[in-house]
Amino acid sequence: MADTDDLYQQFIEVFQQRINDGGGSGIDRGEEGALDKANEFEGLTDAHLQMLMSYKSKRSQANDENSVNKRLEVMLREERNTWRLARALLKDQLFKPANSRHSDGDNLEHMTSNDVSHDSEHMDDSSGLNSYHLGQEHHLQNGLNNYQRNGPEPYVRISEDQIIGNYYMSNEEIRRMQLVTDWLEANEASDLDYKDEEDKVEFYAEGPTAWENTFHSMRAKYNIDIPDLDVTMNPNAGIELCNAMDPDAPIRTKKALAHQDKEIEIRLFKHLFRFIRAGKLDEGQELAQRVGYHWLSAILEGWLPYSDPNLDQEHLSATAINHQPQEIRPVCGNKKRDVWKQTCFKTAKMHGLGSCEKAILGVLGGNVKCVLPICHTWADQLWARLKCSIDVKIEKALRDPDIVQQENRNLIDLPQEFYDNYQSLPNIFKSIRDQKIVSQFKEATIHQTLQRYLILNDIEGLLGQLSEWCTSLDFDTTEGAVSPHFLRCFAHIVLFLREIDLISEDDPRGSKIIESYIGYLTQQKSIESVAHYSGYLLKENQTYSFAKLLATINDREERRQCLMVAKESRLDVDDITQTVVEIIRDEKPTFPFGGGTPNDTRMTPFDKRKIDALDYLLLLDTKNFIAILHHGNILLRHFALIRKMDAVKETFLKLPANLAKNVESQWRLHTNSDITPMLRNNIRELESFRHLLEVQEELSQWSEWHHKKPEEPRKPANLTKFCDNVNYEQRLKQYQQDLNVWRDLREVRTNSLADKISQMFHFEGGWMKDSPSDTGEQESFRQAEMSSIYTVAGINTPGHKPSTVNRSEQMNELRKYFVPYMVSVCFNVLQLTQRYEDCLKLSHLLAQEDLKLYEEFTKVQLQDFLSKISEVTKLIVKKSLTEDEEQQQQR
Repeated sequence: MADTDDLYQQFIEVFQQRINDGGGSGIDRGEEGALDKANEFEGLTDAHLQMLMSYKSKRSQANDENSVNKRLEVMLREERNTWRLARALLKDQLFKPANSRHSDGDNLEHMTSNDVSHDSEHMDDSSGLNSYHLGQEHHLQNGLNNYQRNGPEPYVRISEDQIIGNYYMSNEEIRRMQLVTDWLEANEASDLDYKDEEDKVEFYAEGPTAWENTFHSMRAKYNIDIPDLDVTMNPNAGIELCNAMDPDAPIRTKKALAHQDKEIEIRLFKHLFRFIRAGKLDEGQELAQRVGYHWLSAILEGWLPYSDPNLDQEHLSATAINHQPQEIRPVCGNKKRDVWKQTCFKTAKMHGLGSCEKAILGVLGGNVKCVLPICHTWADQLWARLKCSIDVKIEKALRDPDIVQQENRNLIDLPQEFYDNYQSLPNIFKSIRDQKIVSQFKEATIHQTLQRYLILNDIEGLLGQLSEWCTSLDFDTTEGAVSPHFLRCFAHIVLFLREIDLISEDDPRGSKIIESYIGYLTQQKSIESVAHYSGYLLKENQTYSFAKLLATINDREERRQCLMVAKESRLDVDDITQTVVEIIRDEKPTFPFGGGTPNDTRMTPFDKRKIDALDYLLLLDTKNFIAILHHGNILLRHFALIRKMDAVKETFLKLPANLAKNVESQWRLHTNSDITPMLRNNIRELESFRHLLEVQEELSQWSEWHHKKPEEPRKPANLTKFCDNVNYEQRLKQYQQDLNVWRDLREVRTNSLADKISQMFHFEGGWMKDSPSDTGEQESFRQAEMSSIYTVAGINTPGHKPSTVNRSEQMNELRKYFVPYMVSVCFNVLQLTQRYEDCLKLSHLLAQEDLKLYEEFTKVQLQDFLSKISEVTKLIVKKSLTEDEEQQQQR
């Protein structure tokens, strides 16, 4: 299968090349730059189409591969056609004549020569497709030349050719119809070489005489020197052949042509219609002459409007000034064009003509009913209806006294059926839709819909349709899906329309379409491409689009490379890094994930991913310490609330060791002032987690040591042996030594743990509590303070602002869990080490009003704690009584 993946990069290179041509300023050359891009896009898709056709011609393909390549061929061809259409219509719209806003009934004298000279630079090749036109496009230039010579003179001595040219210049509708017709003919001409070659008439007729076999039969009938054909081998045996050679003879005499001549004629008309459909009228005339159909070549010449340059204003003025006749110029065109038109219209309806012959005459005479029967595709139907509608408007203009003075003009009237053929562009598309002509390829249908919106200049409808497709179509490379190349095409159509100011950059539908393409590029992990197209979004959308790509990158070095690409693409790297941290942090896992469950407190790979996302903030050359503090605290609270202390520790260790100091320095650098109370509270929160982790570390060490208690040696069953007895006594002695060491170290660790818990409880201002605000602080001041912090931290977008209420609630929840938990831990440790008096001291600590630790307990927890204190009190009393008894016994 032919590869088209490089189209993605090639389209980017077109943008980059245009920017470089503009001096590297990042600004293209406006509308002309957009036209150049459309031309480049057309060339790229056509080049890939050519390669695909060459690939197909050089090898035989399996059915599956042939089907895929056929869809790819249709897609490339239709996209090429779409860009060609966009360029043609845009060029006319940008450089249309100043008087084109006049209606059909306005006199063309109102268009000044200045209007024409301004547009003459751009209209010489109105669609870029002139080499394929049937001919009417030259009226545009003739109209310009006439006005440049004569100015706003009435149409007294203007030839028919100039009248039609001026009418094209003044009427936007017919000019648009002609541009679309030229576009359809150019598309057909581009693909003409790929049509079936076996139908070419040159393979069957040698010329130069038409109806050679019929003519041979006639000569054989009257000339004995020419032998008659062998009846057994003669396919015309038993058929009465035509006995005249004029073009109307078969119909007039109602006699048939020779079988071979009839086959050749059918192929000739079929091939000739292809030439006309492709706008190659000269090639069609040449073909007709080559095979001896000179009368048909003459008919094809009849469309030319009559032009007598000897009667134009310039020529007559020169004669009057010089008082001597100027050189006689040759006359061109068909002076009886009206008769020719009427004859073609009527002849197309005659019985006895083949379908292609009727279609040819129907195109020339404006009889759409005779053309449509052989138009089986959407493009053919559109072309046929446009051709005939253009004919109607021209013939009406030539006969309109408000447009052309009718003195000395005796044009014959065309039948009403001719004028009924006219349809406006919306009605043409409605008629085609009613015909239910649908391509078997979804790729063609999509592009034809795009082309319809462009032709109707319905930009709103186009945006709505593209936006809908981006969500409703399945873009994939699998069978039955739509190629992701459509997302590329859709995005570049939006960028094209933006560049010519037909849609605004803040239109949400355009942004949605570009984001859909970026989404596909993100799936492909195309870093440079995502960075490039993210630059065409609004700032907040740029950030989110590139951050979504970064969220898929796990390797640290690749992340560093991504940030370099973002910086080179002039994206806000600081904002992007914070956004990707948020995206990863907000991801919801599907359980089981990495062996975890919703209630599992072990750190999972998913948790590790959230922690490693902080690397994006740490990879920046200029680190945003305030943002690191902000996002670090959020993650610490998240893990602490779900009791994943290993993840809390991993997160804390990920943060810079001197983060608090760096935050203060960075704040003073940006504001030249001391840090605000709110920022200081964030630092206090980080320090609260530091105390929590220190307690957790001490508790872990204490627990580990507590379970390392030496095991008392087992006493042997038989101590009669001296050796066994000595060995046991030595082991028992060692055990006592180890036990004493263990008890001493456990005591040390118990003191250290109790001290850490005490420090946590005596944390200045309260553990996991914000410093109380001044009583006179106003809400407006607090909001201003918050805004300044977010601005310095680069988290001033709505998506980055955390809810202070949520933070306060989370911190309160942490206090209500960890304060009772740490009290319980401390109590249990003291109880296990039989430090009952310290247990009572713990109750005193709990009751202190300056700490108010009791406020974090529920009623059930307080009752449970008091129950434990009661048990300890009983143990203390019992121990005291025991000691008294022992002392009395000693006395």
